[in-house]
Amino acid sequence: MTATQLRERGAEAAHVTLVTPEDEPLELFGPAASEAIRPLLASRGIAIRTCSRPVSVHDRVLRLAGGAEIHVDRVIALPALEGPSIPGLPHDEHGFI
Repeated sequence: MTATQLRERGAEAAHVTLVTPEDEPLELFGPAASEAIRPLLASRGIAIRTCSRPVSVHDRVLRLAGGAEIHVDRVIALPALEGPSIPGLPHDEHGFI
């Protein structure tokens, strides 16, 4: 959505990069989802940086675990998903049943 909005507002030169700690984008949803999303991202000019965990952003630099840096103008961060971890019910490491 961000890439589309940028293009609609005339920011054709803007670069969008998806940074994810996953080995593949949408890995949580299985290989079919990962295979399906790659061409969609590519068709919108969105770069993918997998196996990368953002640590902080300061002075237009997104720092990644391990020391790598990405120079940025803006960062959009999504919250980590965590379930309620209800005692007595089986759940995964993130609290989801």
